[in-house]
Amino acid sequence: MADNCNLCVDSGGRSGTRGTTKIGCFSCKKRFHVKCLHLSADAEKTILTPGVLWSCTECCQNINPNAGNTSTLQKILDKLNKIEGDIGAMKNVQNEVIESVKFYGDKIDDFALKISEFEDTLKTMKNVKQDVNTLRNDYDNIKKEMDNLQQFSRNNNIEIAGLPEGTNENIIQVVENIFIALGCNINSDAIDWCHRVAQVNPRNKNPRNVIVKFAFHKHKQEVIGAIRKKKG
Repeated sequence: MADNCNLCVDSGGRSGTRGTTKIGCFSCKKRFHVKCLHLSADAEKTILTPGVLWSCTECCQNINPNAGNTSTLQKILDKLNKIEGDIGAMKNVQNEVIESVKFYGDKIDDFALKISEFEDTLKTMKNVKQDVNTLRNDYDNIKKEMDNLQQFSRNNNIEIAGLPEGTNENIIQVVENIFIALGCNINSDAIDWCHRVAQVNPRNKNPRNVIVKFAFHKHKQEVIGAIRKKKG
């Protein structure tokens, strides 16, 4: 019958296992069960779409007898091209590995040389370390002496706070007047130097303290004694 499936020669499918849906070839008009074509789900959906013209395998080969062979050869060529590409990639990796081995080989040689140089430097540093220890001891001794000298120097100093600060003031004369008011017999010859300290905070409007360094410690003691006496 014309409506029979050209593959299973069954008008309704064998025991209904192949289904009843058929499709006709656009070229030879033969009918086939869709299930007999063993197509994928997407291919079945495509050929059953209204307006789609489908040709059977036999008709396709008649149109292009070498289509099947050409497809097979193309697949082989594609695989060969892929293999060739993989081999080329492997060669590139091999070349990179060889270059890396050479590079790190040179690095190892440089590292070995630097280790040798470091060992020589280490020997020199042992001698330098001894010299540094000697210099450190000398420095500590000098620092102690400097601290002692500074402490001794400060023993002759007094600091006056709250003394009003005037423009173009003669601070030595101001300090002498204070000593006179305290009843101390101290003049400018007894003062090594006298000055106001630097202003740390510009926003501070209080007068800067005054540092007085006496030539002798006895002058400092005289002033301190006069201050204590004045306080009662």
